[in-house]
Amino acid sequence: MRAILLSCIAILAAASSVLADAKTYSGRTIIYYDRSHGTQVEYYSPKGRAYLWYPGNRRAVPGLWQVQGKNICFQYGPNTYNPVTRSRGGKWECKPMAPHKKWMTGSCRGDVFKLATGRIPYRLIRGRAALNAVSARCR
Repeated sequence: MRAILLSCIAILAAASSVLADAKTYSGRTIIYYDRSHGTQVEYYSPKGRAYLWYPGNRRAVPGLWQVQGKNICFQYGPNTYNPVTRSRGGKWECKPMAPHKKWMTGSCRGDVFKLATGRIPYRLIRGRAALNAVSARCR
């Protein structure tokens, strides 16, 4: 009986962790920076849709997002291309949540840049220069 109780507690703790991670993203606009991609901004709708504002693009890239255990997973359209990984979209790609969170430089509630419309405020440049301008609006 004790083993069953401990197993149930472990399952509830894991489920609680997944819910907490999902709340980090759900209904929020997140700003990221890493050297390979530069500044990126993405809105995560509570219904599992994602809208990525990526350097050089003229429109927001629509996709899907979900949390699976300790991973965050994304799926963008088959006609999308990641210039850093040199891979095409269309398939779910998952990455560990911990390093993904380290790239976050800002977060705010809602779709502050209205990325779900497909439009972007302006084209981002790949470097770090855009980070301050984007972050200032997300406070």
